[in-house]
Amino acid sequence: MGQWFPTRCRISKKEISQSGFSGVRFLLWKDVKGYAPSASDEFPGLISILVRAKRRKMVLWIPKGELAEQVITTFGERCPLIPEDEKERSEKVTVSDSEAMQLILGSVAYAILAGYLLFVYSSRAMLIMVPAITLFLGPGTIGCLLLYGKKTFREKNVKGIAGVFNMLGFMLLMLTWALFALYHWSQVIKELG
Repeated sequence: MGQWFPTRCRISKKEISQSGFSGVRFLLWKDVKGYAPSASDEFPGLISILVRAKRRKMVLWIPKGELAEQVITTFGERCPLIPEDEKERSEKVTVSDSEAMQLILGSVAYAILAGYLLFVYSSRAMLIMVPAITLFLGPGTIGCLLLYGKKTFREKNVKGIAGVFNMLGFMLLMLTWALFALYHWSQVIKELG
């Protein structure tokens, strides 16, 4: 879940759930292997709690104060604290299914819009500049900035994720541009025939 979208956390006897922009995610307590609370530099009024399960992880954002203390106490009673060296390994960003879907949809929307604009305002400079910008600052970079914030430029694997979706955006851009051109010329041919 990206840090720019509001989320709601719920902790019950059976599970930990988080709902927000991309839907609902949950972890069963029986699958939880550990937790690690930490203060946030980006959000001084919040505490982040990394929850690690068998194959997944979740980050909960809790307002500082009594509620955060109660949540940390609950985690302390139900699972072990993640050691600092393990915590650093766990904080490596992985893309969830909902985040991947958001990046794919963003790449498609970007490609359709940029392909149309490239077709309408086509010039030699635009045909070079728009695809080049897409490869470096395209939908992958924009999407990762919205989902992961500053980590987009700090962490290698987030840069890799951005690069993959920039490449997808580039290929879709070229495809949509070609489709707009084909449609245009088919209409011209119909009118001439």
